[in-house]
Amino acid sequence: MNPEDGTLRNAAKKMRKKHAKISALKGPTSIAYSNTDKAELIANSLENQFQLNDIHNSVTENEVTNTLLDFNQITHFPPLLPPNPIDIIKYTQKINIHKAPGIDGISNKMIRNLPFLAQLRFIHIINHIFKLLHFPSTWKTAIIIPILKPGKDPSDPTNYRPISLLPTLSKITEHFILLQLNDYLNSKNLLIPFQFGFKPKLSTTHQLLRAVEHITAGFQYTYHTGAVFLDIQKAFDRETKYLGVYLDSKLTWKTHINYITQNFRDNCRKIFPLIARNSELSRKNKLLIYTSILRPVLTYASPVWAYAAKTHFNCIEKAQNKLLRQISRARWFMRNEDIRNALNTSTLKEYIKNLAIKFFNSLNEIDNTSIQEIEIYTPDINIKRPRHILI
Repeated sequence: MNPEDGTLRNAAKKMRKKHAKISALKGPTSIAYSNTDKAELIANSLENQFQLNDIHNSVTENEVTNTLLDFNQITHFPPLLPPNPIDIIKYTQKINIHKAPGIDGISNKMIRNLPFLAQLRFIHIINHIFKLLHFPSTWKTAIIIPILKPGKDPSDPTNYRPISLLPTLSKITEHFILLQLNDYLNSKNLLIPFQFGFKPKLSTTHQLLRAVEHITAGFQYTYHTGAVFLDIQKAFDRETKYLGVYLDSKLTWKTHINYITQNFRDNCRKIFPLIARNSELSRKNKLLIYTSILRPVLTYASPVWAYAAKTHFNCIEKAQNKLLRQISRARWFMRNEDIRNALNTSTLKEYIKNLAIKFFNSLNEIDNTSIQEIEIYTPDINIKRPRHILI
């Protein structure tokens, strides 16, 4: 297996994923055994789940109605500038060849290897979409793949989440429409500054930083902080999982570190044949698997929680040390520091500190008022706040 030709990635991907058919599903009146009955049952379940909330507000409804009426009376729209053909060709060469195709069956690998005349025909179609302001209906049709939620009952149709597979040609065209839409929204300053998803230079880590800085500032100045989370996976009296990170009442991060440590171990078990001591993979490839697949599990949003107590942080350090000893086939008398030096790998504390330095330095370059309002302070060794990791 070689990391250059994708064979290493494919082997790791197959071992991490468990492929299983959808079991018999419990319907309201009967059990669905055939694929057709299962599809109908899941479709009905999704339709019931994605209903509009029964919330009425006359002011809002009137505003929406009037806005739509005004929009429908517009007879002339400003022309959309067609994208540069060179930009289209460059973008098609960047698409991931491992993604599944849509209903048209045209794979990404086929698109990346289209002959020049076929590329020109595709560019011609995109130009006419922009010119006529019409998007093909067939490109709006997706294949829905039901994916079982982790740890849920496979016989309950409500436990499946939908994955939509749109035609890649459709997604490429949408990309260039989105570029113009974002340019317009940004030029008119129409998006709220608290929108972090799907925006350049912003991520969930920035939103987590805003929340944690606000809460820890309250701790410092003896304020009480209240929060209402509308997008959470689990909520308890003392712990909340928000954007993939567990927040406990005192922000000690003990629960979160225990969670990512266990998640790291689970992922190690899934690909154990590749990273075992007696694996035929070279040490270089084993280390590549660790740095590209396993270490991100331990370091997600780490600039936010890396100021946790040393006793908690040692848990993930031990997890890394154990795996590095396994990768290097180290004997019991070899020191962890010597192993890291031999593998040219730093401690997780050092690695996360470097991530945090880049992360906090980049905040000044982000043109977002909610980010600019985050307090800038000098880290204090006696005060536990996110920038404490910079000391």
